[in-house]
Amino acid sequence: MPVPRFWQRIERIYKSGGSHQFLLWSNIDDIIWDDVYGYLPTKDFLMEQMNRLGCNSILSYSRSAGIQFPNLGIRDAYQKELGLARIDDEIEPIPEDMPKYNRLNADFRHVGEEGLIRDPQDAMSKLEGLFRRIRSDSRVGLIMTDIDKIAPNRTIFSIADQIMDEQVVDVETIQRWATDTQIKLRGHMILLMTENPMNVAPELLAHDGRSTHVIHIPLPTYEERLRYIRHLLNLIEEEPAPDPPEAGRKLSLPEGVLSEDFARMTHGLTLKDIQDLWITSRRRKTTVSFNMVVQKNIMSIAARSYGKVGVMFGEHGLDVVGGLENTVAYMKDVIQAMKDEDAKRVPSGVLMVGPSGTGKTMLMNALGKDMGIHVVGLRDIHDVAPHTRSIWDSRRALDVISSLMPVVAFIDNIDRMRYTAGADRDERHTNWLIDWLTSFMRNPSLRGKILWVAASNKPDIIDPVFRKRGVFDDVIPFLLPDVKGREDILKKMFAKNAIPYDNRINFSALAGKLNFSTGADLEVVAMRSYRNTRQGGKDTVTEKDIAKAADEFIPAYEPGMYEYMTLLALRDTNLAPLVAASLDADIRKRVYVDKKLNRAKINQRIRELDPQLSLRRRNRI
Repeated sequence: MPVPRFWQRIERIYKSGGSHQFLLWSNIDDIIWDDVYGYLPTKDFLMEQMNRLGCNSILSYSRSAGIQFPNLGIRDAYQKELGLARIDDEIEPIPEDMPKYNRLNADFRHVGEEGLIRDPQDAMSKLEGLFRRIRSDSRVGLIMTDIDKIAPNRTIFSIADQIMDEQVVDVETIQRWATDTQIKLRGHMILLMTENPMNVAPELLAHDGRSTHVIHIPLPTYEERLRYIRHLLNLIEEEPAPDPPEAGRKLSLPEGVLSEDFARMTHGLTLKDIQDLWITSRRRKTTVSFNMVVQKNIMSIAARSYGKVGVMFGEHGLDVVGGLENTVAYMKDVIQAMKDEDAKRVPSGVLMVGPSGTGKTMLMNALGKDMGIHVVGLRDIHDVAPHTRSIWDSRRALDVISSLMPVVAFIDNIDRMRYTAGADRDERHTNWLIDWLTSFMRNPSLRGKILWVAASNKPDIIDPVFRKRGVFDDVIPFLLPDVKGREDILKKMFAKNAIPYDNRINFSALAGKLNFSTGADLEVVAMRSYRNTRQGGKDTVTEKDIAKAADEFIPAYEPGMYEYMTLLALRDTNLAPLVAASLDADIRKRVYVDKKLNRAKINQRIRELDPQLSLRRRNRI
């Protein structure tokens, strides 16, 4: 198997003399296949690759561990224990054209004499001496992990003046190494590693073509996941054979699930995540279930994004989404186009507008469960408290979303993201985030790979930047259901919550009592009817129980407010087929001309309602 593309790029730049110092970011804590030694942790893989490029003195440095030389004995034991070593020459043979290389640091005599040099300035002084004084036929390969702890982005944290001065020296030292002709001519190589480049001193991210080259390490490809899964499926079992078979060393998949199926299922996971699933299944003495993969995805994506990206995977699928048949069909078609890589059928983004409780978030969770594609939501992106580093974490969230392509990314309450004219830190951060986000959303190379979906019940205050061409092509209205829609939703709320009910209930008559109710309102009614049933000492909900709950229920908004919010949604929509056929008859009469929506009529009615509702609207929506 060829070395990963990111290393091919590093090797090409290094050999051409373009640079000897690289900043590697993103998936820096994984395992990678090596043709000689099998699967190695990323840092060990990089060390072996530097060794094969001619670096015969390999070491690493981090603030916590200090300067270290690789302990190959410990590494070999680690590989054997975790089943990472090559299995045998028949299953995983070394390529015939693989050149022979010396063992790592075979000619380096100072291994074990490094001590614990942790202080960055002391360590850099020692490392610089190594670059200068090591014998002329030796090349140094240095890996500096957690570079953001050594050369941090100093705009993030409040740092004491003395520490700030020291960190400036550290940054300047690393910058100087990148342009040092002697270091380059002697063939030394320096790899800096960080998960999030936004946390690194900006001086190290300059793309001037002659200093530090920034290299992205992506999540493993389908082929890389498939190879690792097959490696785990072929592990040599210990004698005697385990009983039951699930207790053995090999990866155990559910019956009928092929390695190719599992490789597709684990899209978005690292090889280390797959390793964790394998270890968990061994401990439980069971197969790796689909639910285990989902839970690992939820935890892994949240961790990589610092909690800013959450997987949307509902407990229920599209079968419990009522009253949105046209919208469901539209979203299913768009997502299928993404899976088919037919970008021309995919809008740049979709804006969902309408009153609260009409099913926007519920639909996204159901799509995540049923459509076989990652659906994720941006979380807490409006929080820019300096101690949370929110602005930088949110920028990292965009990188995580990119790693999951094809992916649907959801932003709720997008009306809360607005440019500000203020100059304080938090307001500047908000503006930077909006700049990054809109630039990312309008990137034509990502069309068909990332579908941005946003929701708002206040479309009239969405920042104009999100209305520019290329951000949200399609605007979908989510309106209050009519009697038929309420009947459908009410039935599905009972199914969703597994509430037993008398099959003789006349749901149509009950729905007629629940005017101006959203889907969320109808779920409340269903739950209250069950409570009425249990209070009466029964197990099965009757029509009387639902009628009582309907009579007791008070909608969140009066009819005038719902009409106002509906009109705001209708004014923005640009997809006539997705305007509900069940639109309230009175509203239809007011805003339709010749069987078409008329925005002039909509605006006229909004102006009529606004004086009556403006005070309450500010207080309640």
